[in-house]
Amino acid sequence: MRTPPLPRLVLYVLIGLLAGVLIFAASTSTASFGAYNSQWDGTSEFRTLIEERPDSRIVFETTPYETANATNTVAIILAPTEPYSATESRRIRNFVERGGTVVIADDFGPHSNPLLASIGADARFSRLQLRDEREYYRGPSLPLAPNVTAAPYTQNVSQLTLNGATAVEPGNATPVVTSSELAYLDRNATGSL
Repeated sequence: MRTPPLPRLVLYVLIGLLAGVLIFAASTSTASFGAYNSQWDGTSEFRTLIEERPDSRIVFETTPYETANATNTVAIILAPTEPYSATESRRIRNFVERGGTVVIADDFGPHSNPLLASIGADARFSRLQLRDEREYYRGPSLPLAPNVTAAPYTQNVSQLTLNGATAVEPGNATPVVTSSELAYLDRNATGSL
């Protein structure tokens, strides 16, 4: 077997390297809440925990909500990057009406509040930065939420540390964790009172 000429060999090596870089880039993410983001603001560890549980599964569309045993299911929606269609919203709403639980985690994205409205929830994200000059971890943009109500979901939780968070306007919902009385929304985006 003959060795290809040097320019062709260099081309093959470059193509192989480029393919490797593209595969690596496609399998990792730096997006906040990203399922393949292994950094502190990602959810790769959460995704791994879900994958390890035989009674859990990750879905990327709403069709499975139609047949899921709603009373024993929690659907977690992380930082929606695009709006939900009327059909998708209807599936989620029907899932909730059948006894399912939906948790939507977001901060400043534009798609969560319309989704909350379409599924009949009263709560809304304020979409303003929550800060606390007194009770925080490392800085006011990492406020602590020290007020924890005793509930099944808050067992062994004494406080939460929030990162770049926004407030949730609860409507008729009952909050189980709240920030301190000194926390505020940075309405003018200056990072200070």
